[in-house]
Amino acid sequence: MGGGLTHAQILGEMSRRAVLCPVPDYAILLASGIPPPIPRVRIQGEASEARFKGTSRLMDAEGAFSRLAGEVTVDPRDPPTAKVTVTIEAASIDTGIGMRDNHLRSADFLDVARFPTIKFESQGVEMTGKKAWSRASSPCTG
Repeated sequence: MGGGLTHAQILGEMSRRAVLCPVPDYAILLASGIPPPIPRVRIQGEASEARFKGTSRLMDAEGAFSRLAGEVTVDPRDPPTAKVTVTIEAASIDTGIGMRDNHLRSADFLDVARFPTIKFESQGVEMTGKKAWSRASSPCTG
């Protein structure tokens, strides 16, 4: 590749398990005066998870959602403008404690019967060294 950033550098640890697609040689496209296409990377749900940590007065919990799909769109010339969209199957929550997972799926928390999916759309990415953090202007929605 030319002197630009690679997908791995841009995405950092946003999804360690996401399979990244090959990127065309942007140096050639830029030298030709043809603007390169903005690459899109599909997050492979079968090889990914969305991890979380939660705290409360009673106990802390951490776990993951194992069923998700999404896409990352990255302009290597302007990484902070990257867009991340992820749709998570809410019922796939797993904290390692079955009773707690069932309670989290109930109407007391996620209410997966009414809101089967959790959607996240970023409004950009903040780069800190080799790590990238997505930011959203609104909360995740169901």
